[in-house]
Amino acid sequence: MQLFLFLLTIPFNSFSQDSLLYRLLPMKEGKVVYERVIEIEGVSKNELYTRTKNWSLSAFVSQKDALQLDDKEAGVIAYKSFFKIFSSIPFKGTTFSTEREFWHLIRILIKDNKAKIIISNVSVKEKYSGSFDYTSNRPIEEAFYAYDNPVETPKSVWLGKKFERDTKELIEKQKKEFITDCIKAHAEFESTISLIKDYIQGTKKAHLDF
Repeated sequence: MQLFLFLLTIPFNSFSQDSLLYRLLPMKEGKVVYERVIEIEGVSKNELYTRTKNWSLSAFVSQKDALQLDDKEAGVIAYKSFFKIFSSIPFKGTTFSTEREFWHLIRILIKDNKAKIIISNVSVKEKYSGSFDYTSNRPIEEAFYAYDNPVETPKSVWLGKKFERDTKELIEKQKKEFITDCIKAHAEFESTISLIKDYIQGTKKAHLDF
């Protein structure tokens, strides 16, 4: 809760080129990127490749749909993945339900005694339902900017000040909800990295059913 309240005091566009987006999500060259280097002495590139594939077999039901690149010789494996976060906002007698899909690319770079986990290309697909339905799909950096710089609807001109106030209040609630979901997404990204790390280090092994 303290982290959430602290984040609300910071403008969404308050970040440098290589820092934290909204003091939460790691950035590199203006994009959200998670990176983790793992060193494992005495473990060959082939063995690390096998361990990485064991993780992927346990993580993805369909390798065909998720796999983006599998080059054993170059030591690169990449998967496209997503997870969903559901939330809702009660507002003026209506409940606005939100489904957010956080899409991302997971790459593992492998060589003897070392591996690097990279999560990048993060985008958010948002589906709102309530008194109106709304869908958007954009890079997470653009989503943060959009919540911090909402476009004024032309309807506010002829629907009056009350509509304008209600719209601003709803946007503020959606902004807070988005922050909460991004905190959850951050935890999910870190959990994914931790799980891959366990497989690469050999502390976790695949359990395959035949």
